[in-house]
Amino acid sequence: MAKITRASIDALTFGPDRTGGQFVYLWDSELPGFGVRCTSAGVKAYVLRYRIAGRQRIMTLGRCAVLEVAAARAQAKERLAALYSGRDPFAGHGTIATVRELAEAHQRLRKGELKPKTMAGYDSLWNAHILPCIGSSAVESLSDEDVNRLRRRLAKKPATFNRCVALVLVALRWHGASIENHPFRKARRFKEGGRDRILSDDENQRLYASFDEYKRNRKAGWRYVDLFALLLLTGLRRDEWRLGRWEWIQWAAEVYILPDNKTGGRVVYLPQRALVILKALHKALGRPKTGFIFPSATTKRKAISWTWRQWEAMRKALKIEGFTVHDMRRTAGSYAHEKGGLSQRQVGDLLGHKRMETTSRYIHNKEKKAGANAAAEAMASGWENPRFKKLENGDTIPEGP
Repeated sequence: MAKITRASIDALTFGPDRTGGQFVYLWDSELPGFGVRCTSAGVKAYVLRYRIAGRQRIMTLGRCAVLEVAAARAQAKERLAALYSGRDPFAGHGTIATVRELAEAHQRLRKGELKPKTMAGYDSLWNAHILPCIGSSAVESLSDEDVNRLRRRLAKKPATFNRCVALVLVALRWHGASIENHPFRKARRFKEGGRDRILSDDENQRLYASFDEYKRNRKAGWRYVDLFALLLLTGLRRDEWRLGRWEWIQWAAEVYILPDNKTGGRVVYLPQRALVILKALHKALGRPKTGFIFPSATTKRKAISWTWRQWEAMRKALKIEGFTVHDMRRTAGSYAHEKGGLSQRQVGDLLGHKRMETTSRYIHNKEKKAGANAAAEAMASGWENPRFKKLENGDTIPEGP
């Protein structure tokens, strides 16, 4: 061990006869923890090794090709000073060694900024796909082969591969790495099939007809049929109804206040047909003032859980191929435009698309309410249900609670 100089850095090599391990290190004799790491690809970078909370960490300070030894040494001293004052120098936005460390740092730093559901999705991508494949790879020497290895692993899951590539790039940018010519930036992504499955008129009628049958005969999945009907009538996302609460409904104003959804809170104008379903549900549950609209069968303190199995059983029984629950949202938007006469701007407002927020400010509330009703009427044009007969005869729905 000797003092690190430019000459000793130039002499450092990974070695053609080396087996095992991702790196070769050269440690400084004067500053504890300061060193140089060389990857199998010959990329050299200054690093700082330290221990905090019983765990050893290695932080990358910068590449040797662009950073002088004196500057790297000064940066290492600065980081050690932070460590001695009780702060973890690893918790900043600096680059780090392996993809696994990149994932850990990215998830830790963005916790609290992103919603739990988003964080859970990121966790799944890291732990199920990225880390098992390239977790031990060095961040600074990620190559085309790393990309191709991940691509081969996810060949049958093209959308997942594309999301993994995007997540790695986001994490790299978040930690200050340059991605201009990065292999993941140049990655050849899979072409994803268009997700524009819309119910035909016949499928729409058969699907809704099955709702009453399932509920009347208590078939498996019958607890979801009102949820499905509301999704079709309003175009909301599945969990915006599944996790919905009675206190979010303002009966007099006939609106549904979503306090925090995918694009932030918003006001949803409830069409008359949706109100018929909601008031029947409300009455069946004893007219509660608070709580979940769709409570669990075992406890009212939890919302009804979601299982794809019951939806898939219903879909297959009706022979409606390739139709997902989220396609109900696309169907609602399509019917609103094609049959209800809503403009693209009005459909965007109806579905709560974030990019339509600015234009939606110019739509008067009465127009929004009329649009919601027109969309629901277009969606339900082929439905037959005793609950809706009063509406078809021009009568008003019963008074709210």
